[in-house]
Amino acid sequence: MKAPLIATGVLVSTLLLTSALLWIDPFGGISSILDAAFGAAPKWTQVTNLVRDPRTQDIYHSEHPLTSFQRAAEYWRTQPGKRRVVLIGNSQMFSLSLASGELPQAAPEPTYPDLVMALLQPESVPTYRLAAPGLSYSEALCEIDYLLSRPDLRPSLIVLQMNYQAFWNSGIRESLLELLDEPEFHQQARKLARSGKPYADDFASAVTNYEERETRPGSPSPMQQAGFGFGLENLTRRQLSAVEVYRRRHQAKDSFEEMIYRARTYFLRIKPSNARSISGPQLSRSQAAVEEIAESCRAAGVRLAIFKAPVNPSVSLYRSPEDKSRYDGFVRTIAERYRLPVADLESSVTGRFWGRQLNGPDPLHMGRAGHAVVARKVAAFIRDVLGEY
Repeated sequence: MKAPLIATGVLVSTLLLTSALLWIDPFGGISSILDAAFGAAPKWTQVTNLVRDPRTQDIYHSEHPLTSFQRAAEYWRTQPGKRRVVLIGNSQMFSLSLASGELPQAAPEPTYPDLVMALLQPESVPTYRLAAPGLSYSEALCEIDYLLSRPDLRPSLIVLQMNYQAFWNSGIRESLLELLDEPEFHQQARKLARSGKPYADDFASAVTNYEERETRPGSPSPMQQAGFGFGLENLTRRQLSAVEVYRRRHQAKDSFEEMIYRARTYFLRIKPSNARSISGPQLSRSQAAVEEIAESCRAAGVRLAIFKAPVNPSVSLYRSPEDKSRYDGFVRTIAERYRLPVADLESSVTGRFWGRQLNGPDPLHMGRAGHAVVARKVAAFIRDVLGEY
């Protein structure tokens, strides 16, 4: 009798503490104090009431990929015979940082992929936004290969965002490991892990982490699995998985990461707008992943197009002219090798259309007018590409 009472007490305490963390958000409070102390842009300039439509967006930003893809597949089944377009990139696709003179609005606001969808609606071209903060090209490869493995998700056209900063990113986030639940894709991930390519380590780590979930030290023994506490925990997990507030528990992690990010920016003055050189293994890994994306799309008969993401002209992301030359050269080479259409939007948005990030210019996130400019250019680019075949 004692063991069930202890198990129930632990469970109830855990639920209460988790609920408090989700609702109170202590990390967000600390972030607000730091913003006030260091003169950050007003919080309302970072728009939070954005358009959310699980039919046309990964609203969880790679945190629940199976759920997101299932909803996309359900929607696309209602659009038979139409050419599907997937836009994949980083947080620029789902963030709105109001520029000088722009005021908040009551209605949910679109970002440029939403505006692209509206512009292409007369042509009956359904689009889907697949974007996550700090997306690495290994992660883009992972998600694109999953799309290509599913006939109900395979698009006609993939539009891949190219961004110099993203070449710095590596690894595959843990939330994407649930894609390996499907045996066919699990085998594809193992194949990429054994490829010997520069990105292979990212996939090897992902496969290893996934496979160790069942065998890692501390896994419950058969006797534990048969016990009251283990059964109660599993039942509770299944019930909570259907509750939206617990499905959004990744927001607590994001809030903590935002607090750490602010501390790094304010105290150490390390900002995403700091110019940097990207070379060596980091560059090779990202370039190889992009090339593998092109290979996968060609093998699957899916058109791939790329666009160079807009950058705030008030900041310089390149430490030297050689850095920019290396980046431009790679984009040009990959486009020529695979005959990929390219749209160069890097300088397409003028300085007055960009927002502020904390206490400085935002290198990546645009205001309302900036998103409108990019939407028109991306929509025209997609029309041209679709018109070629």
